[in-house]
Amino acid sequence: MPLSLNCAASSASEAPWARYDVLSVRCPGNVHPMISTSHRQRLPNRRENETVGLVFDGHRYHVTVGFALDGRPLEVFCHGGKVGSGMDLILDDACVALSLLLQHDVEPQALAHSMGRLGDGAAASIIGALVDLVALFERKPSE
Repeated sequence: MPLSLNCAASSASEAPWARYDVLSVRCPGNVHPMISTSHRQRLPNRRENETVGLVFDGHRYHVTVGFALDGRPLEVFCHGGKVGSGMDLILDDACVALSLLLQHDVEPQALAHSMGRLGDGAAASIIGALVDLVALFERKPSE
């Protein structure tokens, strides 16, 4: 799979992404090499969800976890940063990524185990705290 480095344009006015170096991957067909080819679980239009408060590093967040019909968590939304702030945008992107992982059958406990930890075992970031919270909601299909 050939990799190529596209050098950034010399002027930021040439393109919105001009200030970044872009690493592109070429692969045959329409399969992206970083995305699983497993089938994504489609969520029902109406589904159970639960909204809870989460306090991390002195900041309060509102987290909504959406569930599949069998009770497994498959989507996450989080709000708490000032609307439009960098933190708000990071949370939005993290929740999209986390939701896609859940919808591709990645177990919440496996994700939680992969997150950065402090010396006492607590999550090192708000994203890790979100994953820990989702793991608490994990239910087995038989429950």
